[in-house]
Amino acid sequence: MKLTGTLIKNYCHCKRQAYLYFYGINFENELTKIGKLNHIEKGSDELIFDEIKIDKIKGDEVIEFKKSSSNLEGTKLQLLYYLYLLKQKNIIKIGKLKDLTYGNEYVLELDDENYLKINSLINELSDYFTNQKMVPEKKISKKQCKGCSFFYYCWC
Repeated sequence: MKLTGTLIKNYCHCKRQAYLYFYGINFENELTKIGKLNHIEKGSDELIFDEIKIDKIKGDEVIEFKKSSSNLEGTKLQLLYYLYLLKQKNIIKIGKLKDLTYGNEYVLELDDENYLKINSLINELSDYFTNQKMVPEKKISKKQCKGCSFFYYCWC
């Protein structure tokens, strides 16, 4: 199974979005394009490590830029997953999540609790995506659906 940070973020946000992303269905909307431009403007030096793309590494920090913190829990888990993968290579870093809209910063460490959380999530994702009878969850109208790049796919 190809597990990426984006898949983790999507899974936490919406299992339907994660399902579509996992099978290569991906869309861009205006908000997605703005987010990509913000990455460039804020100095993202995107690094590709195994199957993941890290926005920036500066000293002992792995920095992840996000246009907003609308999916804060998913984004935190995405960054923790990056720290987890780096730790597997004996590279110990802390994570910094930067919300480019509101200027919020969140510092994350891969402590024992977060390590167990990521391990559990990896197992959950593995079960979810290897289940032969898996189908995407039904459409559920949530507040965040309107800004989702999959909105027109799901609702039109």
